[in-house]
Amino acid sequence: EHHIKAIHDAMAEFETLTCINFVKRKTERDYLNIRSADGCWSNYGKVGGGQTVSVMKGGCMWKGIIQHELDHALGFLHEHSRSDRDKYVKIMWEYISMADRADFRKFENSNNLGLPYDYSSVMHYGP
Repeated sequence: EHHIKAIHDAMAEFETLTCINFVKRKTERDYLNIRSADGCWSNYGKVGGGQTVSVMKGGCMWKGIIQHELDHALGFLHEHSRSDRDKYVKIMWEYISMADRADFRKFENSNNLGLPYDYSSVMHYGP
């Protein structure tokens, strides 16, 4: 019950601050299946059918993490993956494990929506 409330609270704030509204699934063919799987993750953008958004109990049940994974499901990339990121941050590859390097890949043709680089974005990893 506590975890469900955390997810609903994260969604409610998201709806307050954006034009996105989450609705309870009825018969939709494509939907988000939010569950406690193996970690904090989601595919980028719509994949079709029941799309898993994993917010594992015990590690991912924070508003910012839930919103981060929902943003991925909506098609948003990490802020530090923007095409212009090298003007704002230095990726210190020597401190990033091989398994985690994909999370720091730069998308050369990213659409930054004309927005300034946002160090405090929920989509930006911390130092």
